[in-house]
Amino acid sequence: MVMRATPVMRAVARRLLPSTNAATTATRFAASREYTFSMFPRFLDVIEAINEMQALGLITEYAIGGAMAQVFWDEAIPTFDIDVLVLMPTRSSALTSLGPIYEWARGRGYDVRGEHTLISGIPVQFLPAPDALSTEAVESARTLDYQGHPLRVVSPEHLIAIWSKPPANSARRKERVAKLRESEAADLDEDLLSDIMERHGLVQTPPPDAQR
Repeated sequence: MVMRATPVMRAVARRLLPSTNAATTATRFAASREYTFSMFPRFLDVIEAINEMQALGLITEYAIGGAMAQVFWDEAIPTFDIDVLVLMPTRSSALTSLGPIYEWARGRGYDVRGEHTLISGIPVQFLPAPDALSTEAVESARTLDYQGHPLRVVSPEHLIAIWSKPPANSARRKERVAKLRESEAADLDEDLLSDIMERHGLVQTPPPDAQR
């Protein structure tokens, strides 16, 4: 069963995410992560499935990306699936390379619906890294601890770069970039971000302090 945000869940979110005047940034950050992971109570199953895929050689490396990655660096944003950027063994095309993943998933009893694989009811989209920037994002992902298990997550600097690159730089993602730029929890390395943006030919948005 795929979990969807209900009015009750949104009400819980409002209680968990108090105003800035009522709580510290650290408290809001912890509360928002708690809310997001409450929507994915079996997230650990996803980590174990990814590790199994890597052990079998279906993927060579991975990193949690998209909105779920932002949860680790900033307050929660609405998301109902998990994006996993993956590096694949050399194959002729990204489309055919996903075949073994879907075959493995069905063999494990996971339902495959369109682009998503349902792992313990959680919609997971495996995305072969489409370009040099995404490949670099996977290779340089941060390894974090999730309930005693290592978890690779795209860094906030690479998230900003990916969301700044056309055609991914939609209005919604520009808002996400702005939030990351202002997030104390993300603790951005501005020099690293500038280096990434320059090497990949992307336009650098000035940090918030420089815009005032």
